[in-house]
Amino acid sequence: MNNFGNIMPNYSSFYANDLIHRLMSLLNEPLDNAQESKNMFYRSSMQSAFYQVLCEIKNKTALNTGQLSNIDDQPSEQLIRVNNMLVAEGISERHASTQSSLTNNSDQNNMLDYSDYQIKLDRIRQIYNVELEKYENHCNDFCSHVKTLIWEQSKIRPISEQELNSMNRIIRKKCSTIPFQLKQNTCEAVMILRSRSLDARRKRRNFSKLAIETLTGYFHSHLSNPYPSEEAKEELARQCGISVAQVNSWFVKLISQTVWHNHNILLYNY
Repeated sequence: MNNFGNIMPNYSSFYANDLIHRLMSLLNEPLDNAQESKNMFYRSSMQSAFYQVLCEIKNKTALNTGQLSNIDDQPSEQLIRVNNMLVAEGISERHASTQSSLTNNSDQNNMLDYSDYQIKLDRIRQIYNVELEKYENHCNDFCSHVKTLIWEQSKIRPISEQELNSMNRIIRKKCSTIPFQLKQNTCEAVMILRSRSLDARRKRRNFSKLAIETLTGYFHSHLSNPYPSEEAKEELARQCGISVAQVNSWFVKLISQTVWHNHNILLYNY
């Protein structure tokens, strides 16, 4: 008996070392044999006993699964602010604020400006939706892959449904920086577009490109008598979508600038 007692510690040490060696050797085994090894394990008569031992060990360690349910899923203030801006600008969903902020439906003069702005805004919306869809697809695929792996492991070691759901939430939480950065970049693009559109309107003094081309064309085709008649001003106002007073002011200003320019040229030549 004494000899047997002396042998057992050595045997236990040898068995533990052999088990560790086998576990470490799994890292170097090719994946081609993985399915065969799993099938051998599942057919083993010791498989159910091994699983039961792992369940007992897990219960004894008393892992605090409450921490898994305390994952903060609430969106941050920055994300809420960015989401609200995307909705307000009509990126996340159609919204009327974009049209009301840049144009008035009763003012035909601004329709060309709004049309150009809307085309560029639609392009930003399209890029945002495409990139967001890519992220969601990749994230769903990755979560599905992880879920499959955990489900495979649950046949060998005990894994609860709560742990599975918590792992899925952890993955999505860590990946949430990607859509946030996309939303932030989209908001910046919309702000730049809005700033440029408003600056362009100020420079044109509420005259659209079509109106300027029409008025300039009339001026150059009537150089001998560039100031239009009342009938001509009404027709120009109709074509340009502006008032007769605006047409009158535009020609008065342009003719004054032309006369002053010609006067300076005569003085210089003299």
